Amino acid sequence: MNFTKHEKTNFLPLRWSANLSGYIAHYFLERYLDGEFSGRTRRLKFYGKAFDIFQRPSSRWGTYYLANIKVKTIKDQLKEEGKIRDDL
Repeated sequence: MNFTKHEKTNFLPLRWSANLSGYIAHYFLERYLDGEFSGRTRRLKFYGKAFDIFQRPSSRWGTYYLANIKVKTIKDQLKEEGKIRDDL
């Protein structure tokens, strides 16, 4: 598996600040998904809203990676074993 890097902007300070806001957003997402705050809806709403606010610049101008995965289907495996002919 290999990864392809995609940078949404070439303006470096903007990209750096967007990537930093992405790290902050993931902190708030972890706190939101932690689940310790049963019965404390205001705190959950705060973490959800903070994640939303900090995720916006990251999704607009940040760097993201795509995984290139080669998936073998059953048909490909049967072709390799010689059980299916490809010339038809």
